Amino acid sequence: MSSVELLPLKGIRSIRAYNAYHKILTMLFNMPAYAYLKDFNEFMEEFHKLEDGKRSMLKEGLSIVELTDDEHLNLLAFCKDANGISVNHTNHLNYSHAVLLEMELEVLVEISNTKVFF
Repeated sequence: MSSVELLPLKGIRSIRAYNAYHKILTMLFNMPAYAYLKDFNEFMEEFHKLEDGKRSMLKEGLSIVELTDDEHLNLLAFCKDANGISVNHTNHLNYSHAVLLEMELEVLVEISNTKVFF
């Protein structure tokens, strides 16, 4: 993502962005491709062991999981463009769907690299 910079994952919106991330992983866990895993904790352990595979799994999840508008905006809130403008509910219309999805993917990857208390 060359022209987009991520903002620090802070504040209540970071929790909401984490919830969107968790929703995507929960939906992936329930797909037949991952049926061999016993439970969600095992799925998460396997997911966190991945290096390059995390990005592709999150990309797959982002393409098949239906997020609400608010969930999209909670992810996009941590992106700003090359001009330093944060993505929000008014200016997201200036971006193509491909750019918005790439921004969201970058936020999801950043969340996946963040240590959470559980």
